Amino acid sequence: MTDKTEAQPEALYVAEQLDATRHAFGDDNAQSKRRASAELRRQHAEIQQLKAQLSARQAAPDGWVPCTITYEGQHPEDVAYGPKIMMARLKKWLVRYFALKAEVHSETKAMPLDEHGIAPCPLCGSKSKHVKSGESDGHRILCWSDECECSSGYFFDKEAAISSWNSRTKEGK
Repeated sequence: MTDKTEAQPEALYVAEQLDATRHAFGDDNAQSKRRASAELRRQHAEIQQLKAQLSARQAAPDGWVPCTITYEGQHPEDVAYGPKIMMARLKKWLVRYFALKAEVHSETKAMPLDEHGIAPCPLCGSKSKHVKSGESDGHRILCWSDECECSSGYFFDKEAAISSWNSRTKEGK
């Protein structure tokens, strides 16, 4: 009786045995055995009903298939369910997205960073600098070149601004 779902037939067998001993021996505990037998049967019926409900919830509509992907060498994972053509498109898009993400990550690693951890300008290659704009505007990174004028967006903290700047590429601007 390790798994409750496997133990149900055994529970029904026990209920039958309780009924049989009650009838065969005219047992003094007949009422207790009758209640125990009835409770075992009730629990069995309830478990069967719950199994049916669970099975109905887990079943995908007809024609739906999983979109299964593997990311960075991990185990395959079902990330969505839907019509076959949609899942094929989603998988194609996700594979491309993760490939681009890996490409950007490898380009970021190769960039030389200055003493503040800031990469050069992704457009012209000039030195970049951190700027704090007032008390409420936030932080951003600017290209040091007068000709380029490349800058990041505004961020609440310096680390977020640097991280965003360092993840940019020439194509991503």
